[in-house]
Amino acid sequence: ADDAAFAAAVQALSPGATLAAAPRSRDHDLATMERLCEDPARPVVFEGLAAAWPALARWADLAALVRRHGHRLVPVEVGARLAEMEERVLPLADFVCDFVAPSCAAFAARGGPLLCGVARAHDAPGHAVGYLAQHNLVDQLPELARDFTVPRFCSHRGNVPSKVSVWFGTESTVTLLHYDSYSNLLVQVAGLKYVVLFPSAESAHLYVHSGGEERMLGQGNTSAVDVGHPDMLAHPKYADAKGFAVFLRPGDALHIPRGMWHYVRSLSPSLSINFWYTCAEDAEAEAQADAAQAHAR
Repeated sequence: ADDAAFAAAVQALSPGATLAAAPRSRDHDLATMERLCEDPARPVVFEGLAAAWPALARWADLAALVRRHGHRLVPVEVGARLAEMEERVLPLADFVCDFVAPSCAAFAARGGPLLCGVARAHDAPGHAVGYLAQHNLVDQLPELARDFTVPRFCSHRGNVPSKVSVWFGTESTVTLLHYDSYSNLLVQVAGLKYVVLFPSAESAHLYVHSGGEERMLGQGNTSAVDVGHPDMLAHPKYADAKGFAVFLRPGDALHIPRGMWHYVRSLSPSLSINFWYTCAEDAEAEAQADAAQAHAR
């Protein structure tokens, strides 16, 4: 029954490609994590990695968040589609009250198990979509750092932590299909997120934007495929793409290897934090390149 529910939800959320469940582990031992994360073509979910974080309770308390930090200004992406999206700078209180709180009310009113509500919620959130996306909120509000611990794996055996970003928004926020130059641990703090991932070997099926296109899309790390609503006439090779699908719940951490394509959708009001890091081999190569450049000067 669980497999059938998973397959039905994946089909509703991301038709077109062939998607399997990503591997999951409840073993957080560093040696186990190292072994499971060594394959650059395979994401891994570490269930409950952050289950003990105070952030899971504190950051989900919107009233307390507004009381403490409501006056602070934050960048918010408004709109469900890239073509109609605009960025606004708002007090955190306005963002919570005008976007996140109505989304929470709409989600609660719909009720029912999370996966059963996926198909109904897919296209009509019934509220304004707003996203505080890839923002270094922890630097802006340093007291938040007391509520979580940077996963030890990010600095294990020569790994070098790079950047911490917070992703906070309504239901139906979307990060389009792309890949990053750093490895990543994406930790779900509140709400439910859905992630579709493809190994780099699948790039031929993903219609990569070229450098001659719009600046935002022309860096070579974004795809023209809308994973939630693929146009199979325009992108027929997408039907041959093989990847993974993941549902993240609070406390779960998803390891996304460097160079792996990923698309992210919030299935409820959601708050996540991610930790980019440079793996040991890449850190050594970067150090050697920096040394060579310094010597050349």
